[in-house]
This record gives sequence, C-alpha cells and structure tokens, in this order.
Amino acid sequence: MTIDTANKSNDSFYSFSDKLYIDIIKTYLNILSVKETADKLKTSEVKVRKVLITENLWQSKTSLEIEYYLRSGKTTPEIAKLLSTTEKAVQQYLPYSRGVYNGDNRSVAALNSADYRLRIRTLQSKINKKREDLAVEKGWDRYSTKDMKIESEGVEGAEEAVRKNGQAIQDILGSGEITAPEEFYPGLLRLPEGTDTSGFPRFDVIRLHLELMKNDYTEEQEAETTRVLKTYGKVEYGSTISRDILVPSDLPLWALNYAIQRCFGWQNSHLHQFELPDEQFKKITDGTVGKYAKLVGVVFRSPWMDENEDFWQDDYESGSFKTWIRKKYTGPFYEMTHGEGIWQCKEDLKAWKKRYEYVEVEHHSRSEGEEFYNWPKPISKEEYERRKSAAEQWRDDDKYASDDKVRIEVFAFEDIPIDVCRYMSERSCGQLLERLSLDEVLAIHDKGIEDGLFAGDSVPECFDEVMDEDLQFDIEDCLQYDSPMKQPYAGMLTDELHYNYDFGDNWYVRITGSLGAADLVESGRVAQEELEEAVLTVYKTYRPVCIAQDGYPVLDDVGGINGYVMFLKGINQSKKSDDADDDEYGNEYGMYEDKQASLEWAKSLGWSKRRVSNKNLL
Repeated sequence: MTIDTANKSNDSFYSFSDKLYIDIIKTYLNILSVKETADKLKTSEVKVRKVLITENLWQSKTSLEIEYYLRSGKTTPEIAKLLSTTEKAVQQYLPYSRGVYNGDNRSVAALNSADYRLRIRTLQSKINKKREDLAVEKGWDRYSTKDMKIESEGVEGAEEAVRKNGQAIQDILGSGEITAPEEFYPGLLRLPEGTDTSGFPRFDVIRLHLELMKNDYTEEQEAETTRVLKTYGKVEYGSTISRDILVPSDLPLWALNYAIQRCFGWQNSHLHQFELPDEQFKKITDGTVGKYAKLVGVVFRSPWMDENEDFWQDDYESGSFKTWIRKKYTGPFYEMTHGEGIWQCKEDLKAWKKRYEYVEVEHHSRSEGEEFYNWPKPISKEEYERRKSAAEQWRDDDKYASDDKVRIEVFAFEDIPIDVCRYMSERSCGQLLERLSLDEVLAIHDKGIEDGLFAGDSVPECFDEVMDEDLQFDIEDCLQYDSPMKQPYAGMLTDELHYNYDFGDNWYVRITGSLGAADLVESGRVAQEELEEAVLTVYKTYRPVCIAQDGYPVLDDVGGINGYVMFLKGINQSKKSDDADDDEYGNEYGMYEDKQASLEWAKSLGWSKRRVSNKNLL
C-alpha cells in the first residue's frame, strides 16, 4: 500500500506502507539529513519529519512547543494561535497516528544491529536534552515522552500516536525494548538493592579517572619521574598521581574545575582551561580557522571573550576555603555567564573575522621535518587576490636558524590553518565552553555494557559529524534569542578531555569517563558495597564522591610536575643529587639547605602527606 492523501482532513491520518516508513528511519539514521532523506526516497520533507517526530528521532523548537501544547490539551487551532501560525503549519509537526503499528513487515535485519541501536539512542538523547532545555527556558514542568498523554480535541488519533511514540522502533528492532534488562557485574555503578529513588535528581552517575600528565620526556626522564613518584609520592598502582571520582552526568565543566582543584590539592589561585586533545581538536575543525569559528559558541569559547566572564564563580573572600569550594561543585548547577552564550560569541567573532579576513603567514620548514606557521599579518582583499594564484617558493632566511626554510602564504579567513589560530588571540582558541556538561562533551565507551549490545558513545571524526543538519537548525533557532538559557547542543566531542591549570607551572590532567569501576573492584581498592554507597551519596548530595586516590596531593607554585618531583626529592633525600639540574632547582627553593623550611612553605599552600579519606575528600 502506498501513501494515500485523498480525502484526508489532517496530515496525522496519513497511512504509510511498512517499507516506506522503515526506509525513512533507516535512511535518516545513515545520513542524518531530512532533506537528503526526502530526496533519496522521492518523498516530501514534511513526511520525513513527521515520521522522525513520531519515533522521537528529530525535533525542532517548534515541534517541541507543539508537543507540549498538545500534552496540555490544546487543539490545533489554539496551538496555531499561540504560535502565531496556521493550522496547516501545526499539522506538519504532529506525529503520525498510524504508521507500521499493525503492519506485517517488522523484521528489518539492518535495524537489528548494535550500530543502528546506538544511533537511535544517541539521537533520542540529543532530543531529550532539547526538550529539557526548552522546558527550563519556558518555565514548563519537565516531562519525558514516556509520560506523555495527549487529549486533543480535533486531532483524532493523536493520543494513540503518542501512546505508541517510540514503540514502533522497538517493534522494528524485534526486542520489545531498546535497552535490555540490567545485568550485574562487579564494578557496576548501581544503587544498593532496594533503594527508594523517589525524589532523586534526574541524572546518571559516571566515573571519571583523573591523572596528572607527564611532560614530553625522554624515556629516561619519564622513568625517573615515575620512580620518584612511587618512592616518595605514594603512587602505588599507576605511574602517576591519579584520582577516581563519581560525578553527576550533568556536572558542567566550570563546576568540574573546582572538584579537580580539591582532588589534587590546588587552591584555585591560577587560570585554567579545558581542551580537547590536539588530534581531536584538528579533526572536528577540519584543520581550518573557518570551521573552528563555526563551532565558537557551540563547542569553544570566544577567542575574544571578556576576561571578567572567566571569573563569574570565583567569589571567595574569607572563611573556610573547603566549604566555599564544595558549594561550587554541588548541584543543581546554573550557568550565569553571558559571555559563553552563542549570541555573544557570534558577536565577538564578527570583529575577529573582520580583522583577519585576509592574511599572509610565514610557513616554516626545518631539515628534521618539523613544520609550523608564524604570526598572521592582515592584508587587503586586493593583495590576497593578486597573490593567491602565485606559487610561493621556499627560501632560506638569515633571520632564522640556518636550517630554516620559509615560504610566505596567503589565506582567506575560512582557509587559515588551525595552527595559526593560537597567534590570533591572547587566549587559547581551543578552550571549551565551560557551560557544557559532561554528558554533552565526554563519550563513554562502556555505555550499555549491561546488555552487551552497545559499544558506547561515538566520537566525531570530522567537522561535518559535529555540525550536522540538526545542529545547524538548532544554532539558527538559538541565535534568535540573546539568552543564556537558550543554547545549542552539539553532542559528544571526545573520549578524553585535558584540563590545563596554571599556565606558568603548566599542569595537565587527563580526564576519561566510564560507567563502571571493575578494575578498582577486582584489584581490591574498592568493594562493590562501597561503590554502591558512593553512588547513593552522589544522588543524595548532588555532588562528586572520590572512590580512589593514588599518590599524595600536589601544590601550587612548585613548578609543575617537574618541580614537584624536585620538591619530593629535596624533602626526602639526605644529600644533594648528582644531577646538576636537580641541585639548581633544589637550591632555588631551599630544599636541600633547609628541608624544614621547604615543608613549612608547602604546608602554607595546603600541602600535607596526610591523606584525606575518599569519603571526605570532596
């Protein structure tokens, strides 16, 4: 049976063949474009959108508003009036009341794959985030599709459509449920059996592994650093200082900063930033400033963000620092900085782009194979046009090292290599927006480990995988409002985050996430019962809980991990080191002449060998 539009008074009544309905779902899951799906299947974009809305795989601000008003019992004419639009426009965003619910073709092999299930889960997660954000913006009661019930005069069949919303996909999968029943395994992050969860906040609990990164050492230097940390730094299980914490999945990066400060013993006295690993940064920007700029306000902070916007949460004046900082990583979390909003970020970009609309850049190449760019110099459009087709030659330049060859290249803003970006602003161009929460940034590869089906969240490999059609639609929608409550959602960006603290000492923390702690349980560092109690504490207190520590805390102004290693040597060795560099650093801080003075200095910065228990650390 084909689609029959004759004598239909409402688009909700269209009846599809099983094949077309399923083909729309399959095609969209593969290409993630409403327009391309419609073109490929030779059907209309309206029909494609309605199928996807029915299955909770696509939503816009308009469709979510219509969904909400339907739940509230509004009729189609009433909704049209509320949205200042036509009844026909409203009907284009209504779910189908009949799809393949009673069809015979429910066994689609392609949709039985874990890959399709993962795509469905990812899309539905993004849509639920949009739903939550809009509810907050409008002041509506939060709701989920599982609870949806519509009683709508004039929209016959809508209640039945919504009741079955999400069920057609499950039927197609042939499993009855997209998520299989939970299977217990050691290290599973679960609540104690029989816990009453009524009244708990709505978030997942995830485990973060935080470890200090070592600098670009030679093999010998890395071995020595590991030796010192193990000998004097109480590192027992790994090769560097680390912490494992359980956190609410909606913890924003700005709040995570305070938790990291507490975990490692810093005093929040220097600047910090969250970054993607360099390789992932280049992947999602396609290696160009133009693509990076499109992600400013969506993923990255503005390169011209007002400095005062960085410190909106840093209001400590006196009293207990521990009490003050604990409040910062305790939920619920509210973003209060205007400078991270997409509207302001795009305003900042206008001036930035105008300044670097056309540039010339020195491209350096060295005999050992290293290549890099130098500072960009703005040039006129006429100069750019004149030179862009000319083949620039490598040349030796006496200004640089004898093995340095230099070529002058010209670029329009869109094509400037991303490596040049760091010279175009005083702040790092790779700084992530700190309003982003962990569940918006960090991919968890063991998601769904209970049912053995899902490999976990996928990580984008290029710009187009981030800036898909839905995100473009979302951005355009958000730019209509200058409101911090109305922001786009890009989805998972990486499976590894880097936290950089104190740009002088240059500490780096590598952050990874998971939904289990089997390694800690199996090694005997944490008992399953302790793990379950920690999960319960996260829900009850709405803040992170430490479950494992490896190594002493560190401290501010010690010179980064290199300086900390020297500090540990200095306060523990009975005589000077044979290494001249060790002696020079140790003498600068008085570590060899007066070890007691070094200890007193460290204690004044909050450092102590006494380990705070996991339960009390955060």
